[in-house]
Amino acid sequence: HDIQAYLGEGKMVFIEVFATWASPCWLYHSSGALQTMYAEHGPDGLDDVVVLMIEGDPFTTVDDISNINSNQNNQGDYTLDTPYPICEGPEDFMEIFSINYFWFRNIVI
Repeated sequence: HDIQAYLGEGKMVFIEVFATWASPCWLYHSSGALQTMYAEHGPDGLDDVVVLMIEGDPFTTVDDISNINSNQNNQGDYTLDTPYPICEGPEDFMEIFSINYFWFRNIVI
């Protein structure tokens, strides 16, 4: 995903940074707030918003995101009812974006 290209198209970019094991992250995701906004403003709506979910903990795996055979104490399957892309962040993701904790720390660009 090219964030600069999305911005060049005049779209607002929401990045939901989460950890599969963090209950506040799961509670926020389960609230459906971003899913509702994406339904209204994503490609099937006004098409003026991009939402990307990034799992920021370098010690989790793609299987942890969907809670399959997970060795982590995960909160649930983040892939269910999530209409926007979910990515496993690179190892240095937290450092690149200066994220020190997982508590509703969403970045709006």
